[in-house]
Amino acid sequence: EMFSPPDQRINGVDTFNVNFDAEHFFIAIIPDDPKLANAFKSNIDAFNTKYYSSRSFNLQSNIYKEGKQLVILKSFNTAQEIFGYLDSFNADKDIFKGEVKKEMVEYYPILGTNLPILYKKKNLEGYKLFYTDNYKKFLNSGQKQW
Repeated sequence: EMFSPPDQRINGVDTFNVNFDAEHFFIAIIPDDPKLANAFKSNIDAFNTKYYSSRSFNLQSNIYKEGKQLVILKSFNTAQEIFGYLDSFNADKDIFKGEVKKEMVEYYPILGTNLPILYKKKNLEGYKLFYTDNYKKFLNSGQKQW
């Protein structure tokens, strides 16, 4: 078999790539409940309007797998940029309120080109390991781990 560098392989299955200087998306996996999904998306919209009014983001959601929706916010130019966004996002009191409970939502930055791999394989556990391993420099540089 072809040799692949360690950062290209997880459990010998996934081939997520590392590129901190390329386009990143914000993704959230949430229960497939339209009321919850709509509330969460409108909270994000309100947050973006308040703090990022000069940016035009694209917010969408799809079915991820049974019982789960995938919310995608596009896009950020680099990993650094999305971590700045996440600092504000995590500090905001209005994202998680009412219907939208923080414990119902898992969210991550993801390299744009890694999203189709995640979506196809539905391997969130594999992505989490990859993410924790490879984004340490951002997670440890005073960034909050969530």
